[in-house]
Amino acid sequence: MCKTLVTVVCFQIVNPKMMESLRQQVLTELEKPFRDKVSEVETELDRWKSDYRKLKYDYTFLKSEYEHETSEHKGIINELTLRYEAEVRKMLSGIFYHKMCYMVCKQKV
Repeated sequence: MCKTLVTVVCFQIVNPKMMESLRQQVLTELEKPFRDKVSEVETELDRWKSDYRKLKYDYTFLKSEYEHETSEHKGIINELTLRYEAEVRKMLSGIFYHKMCYMVCKQKV
């Protein structure tokens, strides 16, 4: 009886090899949720980085388009301003010419 009891107790005692195995098992079970969460966060981070790069590209493209359109509109406005000023000068010189002719004609009479 005593011998069998000693044998049973010996099998119940944890040897270093079993202890290491249990430690690894517990460690694995505790780390798994954290690993899964880290993996999930990294996936989400990659998605955010991708979205950021896309938005940055779109912003750069739109900024370039805006600058191009702005410079084009400035050119058009300058051209129209020059035309308007030339037309005004032409009209003023015509009015001045007609006034001079009127005065000369009035003096002759």
